[in-house]
Amino acid sequence: MHPMIKPALRRSWRGRHTMQMGVTRAHAVSIHPVDSATGLFLRRLDGTRGLDALRREAHRFGLSPRSVDTLVARLTRAGLIDDGPPPPNDTGTPRDDHPASTGRPRHIHRSPDAGPPAAHAAPAVVLPRDRPPSSGSPASASRAGRVPPPGARRRGGVIPARLRADQASLSVVHPEPGAAEARLGARRGLRVVVRGAGRVGASVAALLSAAGVGGVEVVDGGCVEPWDVAPGGVGAGDVGRRRGDAALGAVRRAGPWPAARGGRPGGAVSLVVLAPRDGLAAYAPDPEVARRYREAGIPYVYAGVLEGTGVVGPLVLPGGSACAGCLAAARTEAEPEWPRMLAQWRTGGDREGVAACDVALATMVAGLTAAHALTFLDGRLPVCTGARLEFALPGLAWELTKLDPHPRCGCGAAAAADRDTGVAHV
Repeated sequence: MHPMIKPALRRSWRGRHTMQMGVTRAHAVSIHPVDSATGLFLRRLDGTRGLDALRREAHRFGLSPRSVDTLVARLTRAGLIDDGPPPPNDTGTPRDDHPASTGRPRHIHRSPDAGPPAAHAAPAVVLPRDRPPSSGSPASASRAGRVPPPGARRRGGVIPARLRADQASLSVVHPEPGAAEARLGARRGLRVVVRGAGRVGASVAALLSAAGVGGVEVVDGGCVEPWDVAPGGVGAGDVGRRRGDAALGAVRRAGPWPAARGGRPGGAVSLVVLAPRDGLAAYAPDPEVARRYREAGIPYVYAGVLEGTGVVGPLVLPGGSACAGCLAAARTEAEPEWPRMLAQWRTGGDREGVAACDVALATMVAGLTAAHALTFLDGRLPVCTGARLEFALPGLAWELTKLDPHPRCGCGAAAAADRDTGVAHV
């Protein structure tokens, strides 16, 4: 065996003697106690050394060969170890040689709030839940006119046959006469920007286009990798192409409207979908990334996959509902270690390989994100407004977490909520 700590799990130090493997509540594992020597030795578990080689190197870190076997056994039972490919001319143990399990992982624990583990699942560290929302902030945003109106009349002429099923669905959701046709016509004139052309982002863009949104733009850099391919997004034939061009091709193939002479719709952007290929940027978003949208008053929504967890939301109504800054402030208030851990995850010094992104989970996230976005574009507030949906493999039990506007965040949502409820901070 060539032990390798699973590269899909980011590492961080929670404290001087506690290390965390992974980020999300469903898959994170806390290890305690870990001294600095053991922490350095863990870097050797990269799949390039067999157990014999690791035992020989142990003395350099003040560890005994027996302690190496115990450490590897405990990490394996916690679900943290893979068997890496042996390097050429490696003199370590054969791949079918498994270390003896000695002792029990006394310091690897699962929080009782994390729910029953699967038979093979790693003990998860439960990260803090956000507090219940203050009453009325999304509703007040709606009353203030921040939700786009559904469009009083049809703008696109005859509804294409490809949208007939969507038209029938909208007629059930919006029962007033002519509402379905009016909303499809309004969708054609809307602009949506999707930032991120990975498995989630490209699929969201294609779905919005297929649903009749006439102006879907995708922004991303680099070239398509094989692991970016998804049935609803970029295809296998796009590997090597620029991500933006490949995603635009998916948008065009999905679009039901005939090509307009004037190109894409102009005017203001109705919504921005932030679907980064690095799921950490959706799970723990950086408030600075969305600053320009907040300052411009453009609504935006987060979507992504991190480890085995899918995330949809929050949909942020600038100045009207909780934003990434509110989320970060609440996390820090509940867990003082959070900023330090987040900084370690973002630098990614210990991260190697391809980020985890299950194709079925990514497609599920994309579908929910597109459905919530369409609800908003059609004039109503979806459940992810000022809230976040999470669902984790393998069980996919979902959880909706309401987010409070935080008084220490400069987005202004807390002040708006206070005005609606008559609360004053002293």
